[in-house]
Amino acid sequence: EIPWREITKLPEDQLNAYVAAATKEAKSWLHWDSIEPLDAAEAKRILSDSKLRRRILKSRAVYRDKARGQGELKAKCRVVCLGHCDPDLRSLTREAPTPTRMAEHVVFLMIVAGMNKEIEHTGLKWKAWIADASTAFLQGRQPDGERPHPLFMWPPKDGVIDKTGEWKASLCRIKSNIYGLSNAPRLWCMEVQKRLLSLGYQQHGFDKMLFLKRDEKGEIASVILVYVDDFIGVHRSDYDLEAVKKSFTWGSFEEIEAGKPVTFKGKQITVLLQDGRHKIRIDQAEFIQGLGQLRLPKGRLSGPPTLTEDERSEFRSVAGCLQWLCGQSRPELAPVVSLSNRGAATSPQDLKNLYEAAAYARQTSNEGLILSDVPFNKASVILTYADSSWANAESCRSQYGVLTLLTGPKASQEATKGFLLDWRSGRSVRVCRSTLAAEASA
Repeated sequence: EIPWREITKLPEDQLNAYVAAATKEAKSWLHWDSIEPLDAAEAKRILSDSKLRRRILKSRAVYRDKARGQGELKAKCRVVCLGHCDPDLRSLTREAPTPTRMAEHVVFLMIVAGMNKEIEHTGLKWKAWIADASTAFLQGRQPDGERPHPLFMWPPKDGVIDKTGEWKASLCRIKSNIYGLSNAPRLWCMEVQKRLLSLGYQQHGFDKMLFLKRDEKGEIASVILVYVDDFIGVHRSDYDLEAVKKSFTWGSFEEIEAGKPVTFKGKQITVLLQDGRHKIRIDQAEFIQGLGQLRLPKGRLSGPPTLTEDERSEFRSVAGCLQWLCGQSRPELAPVVSLSNRGAATSPQDLKNLYEAAAYARQTSNEGLILSDVPFNKASVILTYADSSWANAESCRSQYGVLTLLTGPKASQEATKGFLLDWRSGRSVRVCRSTLAAEASA
């Protein structure tokens, strides 16, 4: 985030870019009918009512450069209310599902198999696309009866907003969904479901954010996975996607093509074409390079054996970054992250181990996952590999690892390619008495 006071000191062209971004944000709120500016008389009535006055939320504008200082400025403004002060906070329904990694990889599998014309045995080519919905959390209505009284908001005020000529009303009534409300993700999720279900899509029984569209023969013609406001989909070449395109306002919408990287959930996805066959590559080079150089102070290992409060905070931060990598594109880092966390007994050496894992990730930042070209049909086979060390973790517990793949029916007779669907590394919940017992547990 860039403080607005710093923005007002920027050169005029850069300041104007942020003013334009703030203006665009204000108009988006009005476009989606998210708020209703109140006249002076109505605002005075609400402020004179002690119950309604307590239902006014503060708001502020958040500014950032989407280019993060790399190349041309991409000014961004987002107005958010202070939702933690919501008077209905404890009574709101807030659950909002996000898709599982396995559902995501099934979509990747269908992209690869579809581009290779190997979904079922139709010989049809499938097309893939990626998109993000514009101003997602300004869409969706507050459910009837969930709030006992209307909700209001003080408009944002700062040195950049003042230059826009927007937000002139002294008080606004909140009519629908806005950024900052604790139930904003849920309301947007319900809106996505309503629109896609109206187009004939069905929610998958195991993952509510994976949507399937079948043709008149009952065969799948289109698949869409939604992660908050990010969409990724794949559809048969004879299926018309126009209705989906018209159902949302898109910030960006592009087809996935071989050799053209796209970004989804903070990772780079590239379809590779090698010897006439499509594969998918997943890496997070941009994220890894942002980790920076991490080192323990000289002589720290000979100091106190436990972490200081600042070091514990640093440990959580680095572990969180590495866990994100482990769960998206670098599963081989998972064991060291898991084994380094020993609760209250975590030591400076454990923090050093995390730093070394981060350094290894930076040295190999261009590495990632290659998801193979595997056909997808009713003969496909789910195959699981599991392994375990023995008594190498805290309290003599064992570290295990599991891979779940999809492959062809010949896997039991000959070497066959497998498509990685899911993985996990962790410590066993029980103490095993032998390597065999640890492997069986895994």
